[in-house]
Order: sequence, then structure tokens, then C-alpha cells
Amino acid sequence: MRLGTNDIKEAIVSILNGAGYRVYDEHVRDPDFSKGPLIFVEVSPAAWAFGGAGIYETRRYIIDCGYVAGEVPTRREMYEALDAMQDLLTPAIPIGDRSPTVDGVNYSIVDGVAHCILEIELTQKRIDRETEDYMETLDVSMTT
Repeated sequence: MRLGTNDIKEAIVSILNGAGYRVYDEHVRDPDFSKGPLIFVEVSPAAWAFGGAGIYETRRYIIDCGYVAGEVPTRREMYEALDAMQDLLTPAIPIGDRSPTVDGVNYSIVDGVAHCILEIELTQKRIDRETEDYMETLDVSMTT
């Protein structure tokens, strides 16, 4: 199965939802903080590389999980949420039948939003095709 950006996003949303967070991947539909904090998930393709005569591709993704706790979140609450997200999403993220390893994790807090930023790299087959057999029998006769 070839995985894409939406597959990665859906897997992360599922993991965070399973841990009890209210998670959104497009638009925040219910920003009522009395129901608890929100996490907004954004997955951005960062780089592509091709190998094996174009048969394989390696994609790097940046995943930003933004945690918003309410009107006046404390830094302590935000760092606890960041640590919890890191624990849920590392060392690898199960996506379908694959589990790409998280290569790096960064935290930042900007304007009351705590960001857990993850990087993954995913190598997969780009083209499903049969390899052709170019080898044939070569008859050689040698005389001295």
C-alpha cells in the first residue's frame, strides 16, 4: 500500500483521538474550551528524492500538532501536553501496514499555542512494475 499525506494525517488524528484529545485536521468546528483543549494537526510534505531509476521515492514530512488549552493556558500545562504527544507519536507512527520512525521532535510555544513538530521520512515503491529480464544466453567459443 502506497501511503500519502492524508494517510499520515488520519493515522495521527486517530492516535491523538484515542488518547482523549479533541483533534482537528482541517477547520476547528467547536472551539468551546470548556469541553477541553484542542489539537490541530497539519502534515506538510517537505522534500522528495527518487532512487532506483525512479522506482523508489523518499518523502520527508513535517508534522505540526498545535495544542490550544484555552483562554489562559499555563506553560506547565502546555509542556505536559507536548510531552504526552511526543510519547504517543514516538518512536514510530503506525500508518496502515507501515511504521515510519520519527527522525526528530521539536517544541515551540507561540501566542499560547504549543507546537509539537515531528519529522518523518518514508521510502516506498513509486512504480509497481515487473522487472524485465535482460540476461540472455551468450555462446562463446574460444580458439587459441
